[in-house]
Amino acid sequence: MENLIFYGRRSERGRYERDVDYYLVEESISEEYTDMLRYGIRIEQAVLYPGGGKTMDMRQLNNVFYRYDEADRFMRMLMRETVLPDKLRTYIEGYITQQIC
Repeated sequence: MENLIFYGRRSERGRYERDVDYYLVEESISEEYTDMLRYGIRIEQAVLYPGGGKTMDMRQLNNVFYRYDEADRFMRMLMRETVLPDKLRTYIEGYITQQIC
């Protein structure tokens, strides 16, 4: 079962209005055998343009982390740097590569 935990929103106002929402995706590995969880990341972006146009973008990568504290630190870094949905994969790949080396 998937559970979304809202982490926060970054907003930008100017020529257009942009809201970027960050979620931690919590999933159970196998509820009947263990209470272990795994964590993924979801980023949603909504852009409102003058005159009524609106675009939405969402990216989600599941099963990135198995420890909550590691997922929490990564989420806070994404929000601090205002990472947009199209850059999520790049940030996760960089993080994993850094952890391995």
